[in-house]
Amino acid sequence: MELWIGMISPWIGGIMIGMSKRSGRKGIISSGIVWIIMTRELVKRMREERLVENRMENIGYEIGVDGMSIGFMWLSSVLISVSIISEYKKEKGSQEQLLIMEGILMEVFSVRDIIGFYISYEGVLIPMIMMVGRGGSRERRIRAVYMLIIYTLVGSMIMLMGIIVMYVSVGSSGYEVLMNVEYKEEIGEWLWWSIMISMMIKMPLIPCHVWLPEVHAEAPTVGSVMLAGIMLKMGGYGMLRIGIGMLSEESVYNSPVIYTMSVISGIYGGMSTISQIDWKKIIAYSSIVHMGMVGVGMYSMRREGYSGSIMMMISHGIISSGMFMVVGMMYERYKTRVIKYYGGMEEGMPIMSRIMWMLCMGNMGVPMTSGYVSEMWIMWGIMSVSKEIGVMMSISMILTVVYTIWMYNRVYKGSKKEYIGKEMDISRREYNSISPLVVIMIIMGVKPSIWSEVW
Repeated sequence: MELWIGMISPWIGGIMIGMSKRSGRKGIISSGIVWIIMTRELVKRMREERLVENRMENIGYEIGVDGMSIGFMWLSSVLISVSIISEYKKEKGSQEQLLIMEGILMEVFSVRDIIGFYISYEGVLIPMIMMVGRGGSRERRIRAVYMLIIYTLVGSMIMLMGIIVMYVSVGSSGYEVLMNVEYKEEIGEWLWWSIMISMMIKMPLIPCHVWLPEVHAEAPTVGSVMLAGIMLKMGGYGMLRIGIGMLSEESVYNSPVIYTMSVISGIYGGMSTISQIDWKKIIAYSSIVHMGMVGVGMYSMRREGYSGSIMMMISHGIISSGMFMVVGMMYERYKTRVIKYYGGMEEGMPIMSRIMWMLCMGNMGVPMTSGYVSEMWIMWGIMSVSKEIGVMMSISMILTVVYTIWMYNRVYKGSKKEYIGKEMDISRREYNSISPLVVIMIIMGVKPSIWSEVW
């Protein structure tokens, strides 16, 4: 019953906001209910190994929560809760979109049917497109929307054909049935590619990444939080749930493809990040680097690699969302994201600079942060398979340290630029929205064994 309450609470909250003039409190309550439910389910998973299933008997609709899905559902509820807090005094349209997205995301990560997964997987795009198209801050936002639609549509159509073939071949779309099916070599290979192309675009891995920096640059802050924090993780979740879970033999055979794309994403993505001048694009390209690490961890086919990749996705969702929120706060004050206009902000904005520095430490993988734990697990998993790939991925980790320190120093250290007027440190509302992310990042880094027991 709790899972169903978590599924419908965002929809009820969105309807209530649409019918009322004052929206903030209802949005916070609705998202808070989901967060409490998902936290309780997460604690249950920590205490006992089990799969929670709920079936709607009349229509055969089934949802379930296992160790992997509850982590992503919890991440979604946390990020949408803090996003609604940050949007408390803004127009209610953004909060409605957030709650609609939360309801769809709960279905993405809990539905136990591949057709239901596809429908909800694509349904998330609707509120995302509205966020970018209506809430974007620059003139190129319509171009960004088209790029988002075209890239994801191409991958989705190919994946839909694969899902149809799976259903026709097996006669069922349930996860439990599809996980125990062996396909002929030619069919299995085609099915793997049909699923994985969509997931590669959604993560994204290079060369399927072109749309991501453009959409991030044009999206409002809350849109970037949803994109980096949750939507990219849907690609990783699909790789684990469908690619490796249902097409395991094909995944082992094609693992060199993922290794190659992941290594390129890590090294080329890191070098591209260093060359950016837009603050948001720096964090966007950083996401590509981290998703390269995720790909390597998953396809190491080791328990440490699996745990590290899931930990990395949740950790990156927390850290990158916090960094995007800081960039949004700075943009609201100074109306620019170009790095060269900033400098010496630490003296006038001490609290915000400390928060950003802690997030940067998590992004670099400093010990006692979630980034460190996830990177070490991934490296442990891949080094047991191929030391050469491990060495190449360590280069991307070094590049991450370089561009993260470079970004922070350019903004907060040095002398103050003449372009900056009066400095305004973080407000109480901004602090309340971003501080939970920093706390979660540290807890995940200090006590990683709790999380590894979940998935």
